[in-house]
Amino acid sequence: MGLCLIAIHLRATAPDARIRRAVSLVFALTIPLFWSRLVVAAFNDTILHIDAQLVGWLIGTTTTGNVVPLADGSGSIFFAPGGSSMAKSLAAVSAAVFLNLRSGLWSASTFVWTAASLATVVAILTRIGLIGIYPQQFDLIHSLGATVAGCRTVLAIVSIGYHKVGQDVPLNR
Repeated sequence: MGLCLIAIHLRATAPDARIRRAVSLVFALTIPLFWSRLVVAAFNDTILHIDAQLVGWLIGTTTTGNVVPLADGSGSIFFAPGGSSMAKSLAAVSAAVFLNLRSGLWSASTFVWTAASLATVVAILTRIGLIGIYPQQFDLIHSLGATVAGCRTVLAIVSIGYHKVGQDVPLNR
């Protein structure tokens, strides 16, 4: 909350457009750090139910609340608070939308970056669905999936930093 208030104050008092844009980036950081967590906490049950329902549809089973039975009937997947793919993607998408609204530029590449943020939901739900279909391969899917997700996250951070934020930095640093 403190970072958000500092960003708002700096935005209001900044004399330069470059500083105001940098402050907009700082405020955008508060979206995944604070605001999206606040929204997720307020709507946690609904978000978890939607996640479970999507995975249930993917693997062809009927859900009960946050619980999805495995395809072979040998057990269930429980969606715990804090583990929602929608919650994590809400942070990425809301930050992307905020930055694009602040800049006023909606280009094809902007839509691609926002769609890439949304694609993370599909990737996470697909991984959970694969666990539901092949529970005997849990260790492989979960561990390998986490490694791939971590590498993909680092690649996304570097790419966004280079392609979006890097445009404002002069080449002769």
